[in-house]
Amino acid sequence: MYTGKDNVFLALKREKDDRIGYYQQAEITYTNEFYSGFSFQLTARRRTDESSYLIPFVKKENDGYFSVKKFSMSTAEVKLRYAPNERFFQTHWNRYLVSLDAPVFTLSHTIAGKGVLGSDYIYNHTEVGIQKRF
Repeated sequence: MYTGKDNVFLALKREKDDRIGYYQQAEITYTNEFYSGFSFQLTARRRTDESSYLIPFVKKENDGYFSVKKFSMSTAEVKLRYAPNERFFQTHWNRYLVSLDAPVFTLSHTIAGKGVLGSDYIYNHTEVGIQKRF
């Protein structure tokens, strides 16, 4: 099993770091919170993944496989969050929850369109979550 360079147990059996991929990511997020416990978040994200020379990306098309040097995804995400009776203590840098028993409901959807801002794929992802501490 291959792990990071700082693993002391692998110090005697090191391998070269050539099994990696490269990526560039840019992201902008807008969050709006209300006193009622409702909040929404809008995110625009652009990511380009590039393969290394030893581990190429392989794409299946029709009956054959071919190597892809890089691919890009431009996504937009909308996230809704509702946490009734949630209370927290806000400092300059951190937020500490005071009401640990408040339920949290989340709904998010991420979409990417092929050809939109250079995106190479169509992508839809919806996520629903409920969280409650006991």
